[in-house]
Amino acid sequence: MNTALSLTHRNLKLFFRDKASVFFSLLSMLIIVMLYALFLGKIQVQSIEESVGRTIPGAEWLVNSWIFAGILAVGTVTVSLGAYGTMVDDVHSGRIKDFFVSPMRRSQLVAGYMVSAALISLIINLVVLIVAEAYIAITGGQLLSPMRMLETLGILCLSIFSFSSLVCFITSYVKSPNAFGALSTILGTMIGFLTGSYVPVGILPGAVVTAIKCIPFTYSALWLRQVFTAEPMQQVFEGAPAQTAKSYADLYGISLYFGDTPILPWMMALIIAVTGVMFFALSIWRLSRRTWIMK
Repeated sequence: MNTALSLTHRNLKLFFRDKASVFFSLLSMLIIVMLYALFLGKIQVQSIEESVGRTIPGAEWLVNSWIFAGILAVGTVTVSLGAYGTMVDDVHSGRIKDFFVSPMRRSQLVAGYMVSAALISLIINLVVLIVAEAYIAITGGQLLSPMRMLETLGILCLSIFSFSSLVCFITSYVKSPNAFGALSTILGTMIGFLTGSYVPVGILPGAVVTAIKCIPFTYSALWLRQVFTAEPMQQVFEGAPAQTAKSYADLYGISLYFGDTPILPWMMALIIAVTGVMFFALSIWRLSRRTWIMK
C-alpha cells in the first residue's frame, strides 16, 4: 500500500510540475468557453427568447449552466487522458523497466498510475466546478442547491472512475510522447462533438445521434446537463407551453431517448458504471501482463 501511495504522489508531482500537461488537459474545456463566450452563447440566448416570445432574465443562467455542464463532462475525459502522460513518458524513457525489476508488485504500479490519474481529474474538475458556480452566480444565476451539488459530485466521481479506466486501457497501447500527443489531439477534438458541447445533439442526423448513444461519454454530459439546467429551465419556460421546453431539451441534449423511452438517471449511472468496471478490469489485465512493456 505504501508503495502504491508513493507512486501516486510521484505521479501527481510530475503532472502538476509540467505546466504544458496541465494546459493541454484543459484545452478542450477552454475551447468550449471561448466558443460560447465569443458568439454561440448569445445565439443560444436569442433562440430561447424567440421560442418563448419575450425577453427572459433567466435565459443567460440557463445557457451558462448548459455550457458548464458540458465543460465538466469533457473534463472527466481529457484531464484523465492528460494524466496518463506520465505513464507514456515512463514507457518511452525506459523507467518503467526499472519499476518492473524492483520488488514492487505490478498491481501496485498499476494502482499508482490509475489512482493518480483519477485524483488529478477530480482535483481539476472540482476547480472547474467552483469557477463555474462562481461565474453563474456573478452573471445573475443561482448556485446549485445542496442536493444538486451532491448529485453533481457523485456524477463527477463516477464519470472520472469510468473514463480514467477507459483512457488507461487506450493509453496502454501508446508508447511514445508523439503518439500520445496525437491521441490527445484527436480525442480532445472529438469529445466536444461526442458530448454535444460543440454542436447541439438535436441538429445532428438520426444516424449520428444513434452512434453517440453508443458512447458512454454522452451519458455523463446528459446527466450533468439535467442537474445543472433543472432550475433555470423552470424559470425560463414558466408559463410557456410544455412542448416548448421539451423541444429545447431535445435540441440541446438535455433529454435523450431509447426509442420513445426517456433515458433516466439510473440508466445513465448503470451505463457509466458498467463501462468503468469493464475497462478497469481490462486495464489491470493489460498493464499487469509481462509482455505489455515489450510490445
